[in-house]
Amino acid sequence: IEATKDGVEGITGLTIQYFVLVNMEGFIELIDALGGITVDVPESVELVDGSDDDLQYHGTIEAGEQHMDGQTALWYARSRKTTSDYDRMERQRLIEKAIIAQFSPSVIVSKFQEVAQATSATLQTDIPQVLVSTMVDLAEGMQSYDVQSLELTPDNGIVTADPDYATIHAMVAETVAAATTPAE
Repeated sequence: IEATKDGVEGITGLTIQYFVLVNMEGFIELIDALGGITVDVPESVELVDGSDDDLQYHGTIEAGEQHMDGQTALWYARSRKTTSDYDRMERQRLIEKAIIAQFSPSVIVSKFQEVAQATSATLQTDIPQVLVSTMVDLAEGMQSYDVQSLELTPDNGIVTADPDYATIHAMVAETVAAATTPAE
């Protein structure tokens, strides 16, 4: 964990204070505890796994608004046999945004037992206990903001095999500055 934090700090120029590690199998339980999530799927994705010699087809998630249970969301977020890693990362961001959008105080209260049980199996963090309520308040407040992201991909001019860290630092600083400037 510490090496990963150090690596992310070096690449982005940001200071990483805390981490949250998500267990992908527990991810299924969390989404199911929320009653599923609704995702606007931009393009159909085939759910395929196995080796190149023995591909196994598990169906298709069609384009359009889809309500997914935990297993379907995990398949959608992880499928990569028929698409690129960059496509997979974009799908993971869509799942994250859907969880954030649907993780409201009313859902937490109405499904507290299920969410608490799923969260304990899903998340590991070094956030001090005294800051948990503050972080929950921040998470609730995030729902009213447009979350900014920056993709460090070839489409954005980043050569992943030989990254220009000064350029990445500048891109990250620009994105953070834009995200902290109030909308007009």
